Amino acid sequence: YRELGRLGIKYFPSYTNFITLDFGINVEPINDALLKRGIIVRPLRSYGFDNYLRITIGTKKQNKKVIEALEGIVKSSI
Repeated sequence: YRELGRLGIKYFPSYTNFITLDFGINVEPINDALLKRGIIVRPLRSYGFDNYLRITIGTKKQNKKVIEALEGIVKSSI
């Protein structure tokens, strides 16, 4: 959670094996950028939430890869 907060990404704390992220913008470009990096997430558009992605919690190595990818995407969109 700390790393998501550092990146300015809003999230919903969870006791499940996934985290819902709120980017405040349409997430299709973010989803596409993650897919290009080999990271598969679930956009929640079909549930009426265009600005949200659901990310499954993985191993430390996998989580680090996701954070690094999100950091690159966030920095490139500034």
